[in-house]
Amino acid sequence: LGVTATLVGAAWVEENIRGDIVLRRFEKRCADEGKPLSFSFYRPAPIPDSDNLFRAPVIARFFDPNESADEAWNTYESATPRLGELGGILGDWVHGKGTDFTKAFPALGKTPEDQAQATQESGARLVLEALKNVGPDLDALDLATETRRRAQIDVNANYLPPFKALLYFTRAFNVRAAAEIELGQTEKAYRDILASLQLSEGVEHFPHHLTLMMGCTMASISLQPI
Repeated sequence: LGVTATLVGAAWVEENIRGDIVLRRFEKRCADEGKPLSFSFYRPAPIPDSDNLFRAPVIARFFDPNESADEAWNTYESATPRLGELGGILGDWVHGKGTDFTKAFPALGKTPEDQAQATQESGARLVLEALKNVGPDLDALDLATETRRRAQIDVNANYLPPFKALLYFTRAFNVRAAAEIELGQTEKAYRDILASLQLSEGVEHFPHHLTLMMGCTMASISLQPI
């Protein structure tokens, strides 16, 4: 048994050494080709706060590495409308499922006086009414995207931004945009969708493997109203 354990241990050490040698060779080859295996090489240069969407006051409060990732967001979320009830309204463009505003009534606990009144238009108006509390922040983000064309967050290995905040604003923008399109408010819808897409584009600069999935999810949500 001792001999077997020794042989297994020796093989393990040998494979570790061999793997390390292969990795170092690969790293050198990538470096020689101008493609080093280092995030710092690919990380974009810092951009001025005045150009940075994520430094706009309306959203910057959720991206402070000195605070708990969820602390500021949890405080904010407790005072804003929950979007879980509206999740089934948007549908799923990937599977050809369209937006259905008649679902807004049961989702928000509202009962129309006459079932015939539960139309797409009346449902869209009900959704906009439900989003009034968060409306000023969405409008502020809309305005920020007009002057802040880039997005970047200064993060480190010990900090990830609160993705719940990013997903909330993405969903809120696109539920509102879908309602605006239903009511013929296309210019407002355009601004909301543009802001949502800029949020998802900014996520790609986060130095973490989860951010690509998050960015794809946000972009997919942003396409639903269209």
